[in-house]
Amino acid sequence: MRIFHDWRDLPPDHLIYSAHFNGKQWPSKPRVMGLSNGARELMLLIPAGDPARYWQIKNFSGRQTEPLAELATNIYLYALDKSELQGRYKGQTYLVRRNDKVPAAARPQLAQARAAHPVLDKMVTMREELRQMWLNTSQSREQLAADLQAWCRRAEESGIVALQQFSMKLRAAHA
Repeated sequence: MRIFHDWRDLPPDHLIYSAHFNGKQWPSKPRVMGLSNGARELMLLIPAGDPARYWQIKNFSGRQTEPLAELATNIYLYALDKSELQGRYKGQTYLVRRNDKVPAAARPQLAQARAAHPVLDKMVTMREELRQMWLNTSQSREQLAADLQAWCRRAEESGIVALQQFSMKLRAAHA
């Protein structure tokens, strides 16, 4: 029984060339060879040039190097293989919806996810606090600015990197 197939040039319609960026748009498509188990690529080889050099120094501005950056993105997305998640999570974006917009049938699952993940719960709670702050038009400008400063302080003290970074952006925009 043969486990691996031979190295071969990937066909022009391979997902590596189109996972996100369309390789048909590139002025010159990099040659990529793959070693497959018959189901998916297990190893990739780019025999010409040294694309890793450009990836490492983050030099993607030239006409020759931009396709290599896009190819790197395509390879990364191909390697992620989100096919397992497609059936389970596709279309379920309740965490970014306002609470009153979440369908009643999904609320128990959302509550369970928030209970199981305190960081997620904190982020959703703080998002809702900030949303309420933006909607509050009855307070003075000074009070809203003070509320925003307090929210930013809590975000920075939360220990959650995403909240800390967002707070810093808000502070920079407000300054």
